[in-house]
Amino acid sequence: MPCNPQVRVLTMNEFPYGSDPLRPHSFLGLYNAPSRRWLVSYWAGFSIVAGYHSFIFLGLENLAIGKAYLRGVGLNVNFGARRLGRTPRQEQVIERTENIINNYDAARDYLDLNAATDSASNLFRAMMNETIPTLVTARTPFSLLDVEQAWGMVEGFNADIYVAGAQVYWLTMHNEPRFLNSGRKYMERQRVSNLDDGSIGAGVGNLYGNFSIAEYYDLYSAFGTSHDPNERPYRRIPNVHPYISELPPARSSGAVPQAALQRLPRSETAG
Repeated sequence: MPCNPQVRVLTMNEFPYGSDPLRPHSFLGLYNAPSRRWLVSYWAGFSIVAGYHSFIFLGLENLAIGKAYLRGVGLNVNFGARRLGRTPRQEQVIERTENIINNYDAARDYLDLNAATDSASNLFRAMMNETIPTLVTARTPFSLLDVEQAWGMVEGFNADIYVAGAQVYWLTMHNEPRFLNSGRKYMERQRVSNLDDGSIGAGVGNLYGNFSIAEYYDLYSAFGTSHDPNERPYRRIPNVHPYISELPPARSSGAVPQAALQRLPRSETAG
């Protein structure tokens, strides 16, 4: 019997991870919907023995975006970033003591994040314009709910280390404490960059602790306010899953187009 090209049998490890692609409302934008591919941006950090690092997570297969904090302890001295003006990088090599930023600067970074990102659009705009989004392919698909329950570690940098104009951190995230050496490993020493826009960060060592989600937004609804089924609003998101890029706005009455279904993984089909 010939195969029906409309029907594809997908595994739980393939997008959309058990959800019905004919009903995008049933999984897109949801806090507990998994995604294997993410954009992750480093925002700021502050710690002296105990402290935090902050990140922005955007799921490219679930359209959920959130602000995450990793709070914990470690042999770490990291004070976020201080604006020094756009001088040549050669002139930015300064003494370690000049790189130690005071508590006011760290508090300012924290407040800037919350003041500038109080909506889905603002958080997305901040990620695109004020950070360096890193494309992450997770070892195991995860949701923002998983991030909220995860353990992680951030390994720092020295003030004079730059890679392609950025300051570098390495992020590890598991679903349980590292010393148990079991469970799901979402990412292991994933490099994330801090935008070098004339800033110097000071940091050494690492910080280990628990993640939390400060705010969460549904980009599927936020970007899908139009009622025009011919619009494709999700194409503005870099590296978004091709299926999602072909979807009409969430508020439109348009059905899932064939062009979107054709972007799903091809596997064995039902006859």
